[in-house]
Amino acid sequence: MLKALLIPNICCIFAANLENRLFMELNWVNIWLVVLPIVVIGGVFVWLKYLEYRNAEKERQWEMKSATQKEISAIRLRAYERLALMLERTTPEAMVMRLTADNNPALMSVHELQRVLLMSLRAEFDHNMSQQIYVSEEVWDKIILARDEMAAFINSVAIHLAPDATGQEYATTLLTAYTSNGVTPHQQAMEDLKAEVKQMTK
Repeated sequence: MLKALLIPNICCIFAANLENRLFMELNWVNIWLVVLPIVVIGGVFVWLKYLEYRNAEKERQWEMKSATQKEISAIRLRAYERLALMLERTTPEAMVMRLTADNNPALMSVHELQRVLLMSLRAEFDHNMSQQIYVSEEVWDKIILARDEMAAFINSVAIHLAPDATGQEYATTLLTAYTSNGVTPHQQAMEDLKAEVKQMTK
């Protein structure tokens, strides 16, 4: 009798446990069916946002680099302009033309005029020394050569004048000798400057 009562009860308990397990397993399946798409969609959304951010950052960096390059190019062009102007201002003709009434060659000795011209040459180059960082080393070397050759030329003309020569005679001889000297270091440096600017702006 007891066995007859126990067996159905055990069967009921087993069936109930089995039903609970199946229900729990079905619930986990349902949960994963809901959660997994959310996780996938969320992951895709985060990835797309990351790609969007990365592209925006690359574009921002490119714009900053482009703006910086434009600014540097503008500064470099101004440097070339200043160096070209310096070369023009340190030719004998330009330096003699800038002499004031107080430095009139007719009232100066050869030595005095020679000193004034060398001071003018040195001052122009010293004022533009910082521009060398914007040009190539080759062009800057040509500019330095032009300066040194001009100083040597000024001294050479002064040395070969007669002892009683005047400042006016020195200025005239200087201008005549310079214009008949063929391609000068100043002109060569100017040509190299122009060539480099053309190369830079291509």
